Amino acid sequence: MRAALFQIAALSAARLGTLVEPAFTGLAPFLATDPPPSSGIMVLEYVSHSAIADIRQLASPAALGSAVLSRGVEEHAGFSTQSARATTDVVDAYRVVLACELVAAVRALRLRGISAAGSCLAAALERAATRCRPIPLTGRWTPTWPPHSCCCPISPR
Repeated sequence: MRAALFQIAALSAARLGTLVEPAFTGLAPFLATDPPPSSGIMVLEYVSHSAIADIRQLASPAALGSAVLSRGVEEHAGFSTQSARATTDVVDAYRVVLACELVAAVRALRLRGISAAGSCLAAALERAATRCRPIPLTGRWTPTWPPHSCCCPISPR
């Protein structure tokens, strides 16, 4: 499952990369609204790829480890708890990747003047609006970690 989520997350990052490319969207680079060298949503690419790096690292099978236990009597350890913990961590990182793509998609739609009404995206945005506090985009902002605890539209909380 972790390896499959890595592949899906990589596709999400590729879509994010396409959304910030003017040749594909006809919009400003990085969906920026200020004149160059405004970075727009470029930071979302960094955040997304950082989460993907975590997923890549966690995707390796826990069974690759070995341990000799009980004073040499047992020569096998299943590492099931490590595998379960890695899977939980992968899901958290995957939420970050999806949230980055969602923010970029919403920004692109808004810049184009397109409404998401009646779509799955509208349902996700509605869910996010009822679960998330707004993050100020001016002045000093202190991020919280993990990010989905405050603002991720895909958070299970």
